[in-house]
Amino acid sequence: MDRGTSNGATDTSGLAPIGFFAFRRPWTTLQALYSLSRCPEAARSVLHVFCDGPRGESDRADVALVREVVRSQRWCGRVEVHEFERNLGLARSVIDGVTMLCRSDGRAIVLEDDLLVSSGFLAYMNRALEQYRDEPSVMQVSGHSFPAWAPEARAVFMPLATTWGWATWQRAWSAFAEQPDIRPLRSYPVVRGSFDLDGAYPYSQMLERQVAGEIDSWGIRWWWTMFQLRGLGLFPLRTLVRNIGFDTAATHTRRPGWAMEAPHWLADASISQLPEVAETDQEAFRRWKEHLRARRPRLVERLGGAARALLFGRQRRLR
Repeated sequence: MDRGTSNGATDTSGLAPIGFFAFRRPWTTLQALYSLSRCPEAARSVLHVFCDGPRGESDRADVALVREVVRSQRWCGRVEVHEFERNLGLARSVIDGVTMLCRSDGRAIVLEDDLLVSSGFLAYMNRALEQYRDEPSVMQVSGHSFPAWAPEARAVFMPLATTWGWATWQRAWSAFAEQPDIRPLRSYPVVRGSFDLDGAYPYSQMLERQVAGEIDSWGIRWWWTMFQLRGLGLFPLRTLVRNIGFDTAATHTRRPGWAMEAPHWLADASISQLPEVAETDQEAFRRWKEHLRARRPRLVERLGGAARALLFGRQRRLR
């Protein structure tokens, strides 16, 4: 059952609602919410916190503590807390939460409980959501990017999706396919190769596992949706998001090397320049693929299924 509560009555007109998805990690939740509160726009934003329910008795204490953290401060101008008694899992939580926010407000900013954001994150997100509101080819705004280039205070378009701090519109999210038709992936090698970014990352394997019921990932289905519609994502050339979820409390991996995926992240970073034309930056896209290809032997072959699950979903039996 969703038990929604609210605090505050601050004027929050004009800014996109924020969906924050939490489960059982109070320490990362506290850090993530604190970083969000440092954005100047937070004081005028509506924050919806979706607190998933415990999977069993072993989760109850941590889930309860997370909910205490969520209610301990007024992180944004208005905070709506949605508590669930049963465990939905991350994929169901995100799909339902984003759908609710997009239907009610036409757009949504999406964060999870292990993501730190720079103080310029909300300004960048809201500006991009407004600037590309009516551009049908733009389906997502990303706050995260890998260190594939020297950091700059500008953003570029690439035919990619992300799950680490992002935003979208109802016009784009309404196309999300919960039950994807992957016959083109199976029938045409060129489609599979393109979906895998020319062999840079095995997204097609993840999609096959999703359809087979071996994983439960919203992210790989969202990437397939964007791919089929030739959608674009906006990516900053300096990441505004850092994932801190790879510690001893992480579900899939405890290797600290993952934290180095954001070596240029700064708490006070911002993005000042957005592209005027919605078209792929081919040089940035080339470097992104090179980065994934170079990292793949260490992250995919070494960590196997856990590495794939980390980028685009959570394994069904674990989350």
